[in-house]
Amino acid sequence: MNFNTMCRNYTAGGLWKRGGKMYKCFAEMENTHTFAVLFIKNKYPKKMAAKKTSKEQVVLNDYESVIIFTPVLSEEQLKDAVAKYRALITENGGEMVHEENWGLTKLAYPIEKKTTGFYHIFEYKAPTEFVAKFELAFRRDERIMRFLTTSLDKHAQVYNQRKRNGEFNQNKKEKQQEGK
Repeated sequence: MNFNTMCRNYTAGGLWKRGGKMYKCFAEMENTHTFAVLFIKNKYPKKMAAKKTSKEQVVLNDYESVIIFTPVLSEEQLKDAVAKYRALITENGGEMVHEENWGLTKLAYPIEKKTTGFYHIFEYKAPTEFVAKFELAFRRDERIMRFLTTSLDKHAQVYNQRKRNGEFNQNKKEKQQEGK
């Protein structure tokens, strides 16, 4: 079935879906059987848009954010900054999975003429729209030197879970005990 045949079955403005793509017949010329078809990219007309009901749940994706705070912060200022971002995650419908503080660590290269920084890692679940808000807050905060947010696939989630359970360091500990 070609587009002309499909569009003939619909009036001007008619919509149909084929191969996972939405099409709309926006013009019709009856005498010549010439039809104009518009391919709609990811934006459906209002009458085609899926309506969310209150029963639908928001899909939460898994993310991991690594933040490097400036080394001039006191412990209290660092705790306040971390608490602010933890609260930002939970206030916007996210869930904290894991949080890890690496402390003051030497940087691979100087950033803003500083050779050390406080590393903090957040692993969380959040809606897709939240990541943009979260990174905007990072950009506006002068206490943050660098940040990186990554989306975690299923393999990364399993790896992080195993790392939290200490499965990777077990063999080293056992070898050390046997050697002594």
